[in-house]
Amino acid sequence: MRKLAIFVEGQTEQIFVARFVQHIAGANNVVIRKIRASGGSGRYAPRTITEIEATSQTGAESYYVLLCDSGCDNRVVSDVRDQYASLAKDYVGIIGVRDLTPKLRTDLCRVVTSMRSVLMTRPLQVQLVIAIMEIEAWFLGECTHFERIDPAITLPAASARLGFDPSYGNLENRPRPSQDLDEVYSLAGKSYTKDRSTVQITTNALDYNELRTNVSLRLPSLRRLVSYLEHFFRGGDWLTA
Repeated sequence: MRKLAIFVEGQTEQIFVARFVQHIAGANNVVIRKIRASGGSGRYAPRTITEIEATSQTGAESYYVLLCDSGCDNRVVSDVRDQYASLAKDYVGIIGVRDLTPKLRTDLCRVVTSMRSVLMTRPLQVQLVIAIMEIEAWFLGECTHFERIDPAITLPAASARLGFDPSYGNLENRPRPSQDLDEVYSLAGKSYTKDRSTVQITTNALDYNELRTNVSLRLPSLRRLVSYLEHFFRGGDWLTA
């Protein structure tokens, strides 16, 4: 079984990435195991791993994805580093996913350099995906889901509320996409928050084929994630850069 480990900064990323992995893998072809890492703030305090859920196995799956919620942005790299040796024995790839927020857009190069400076590169190159500024930029760009949240949230209405058309251009230029999404949802008297129930409503409404084939063309960070996942499911050697 071909195995991939993905470390994400929080539950929003974990919920979304699990759905996206399932979409790209195809039905009944992948086992997804979700875990959460917590604690370990002291020098000798170990991280606690909590099982969240795993898709049932039929024995016919070709792929296995470990999806770890690290709890915050600066824990993604440390969790990858701590588990790297054991993962490198059995996994073909590792991906780290986090938002750039609360850093500034001008900090991007420094953040990437800092993350890479503490990560091993052999035998596996860890691939990094940094959503700019937040993963909600990806949700905002998938405008067809607005009316699935509520029929009152049409694209013209959303564009008027935001002062720009979210179906056009690179939304990585938006400073707080989560606030933009909340503004859009307010058209129907709803709100967007990062609590589990709201994130699940949004991720259930997203069109993952639209994200993969069209939205990713406008958002380089999403395109990077699509590329890594497609490469994993195509087989062959893991990426080296």
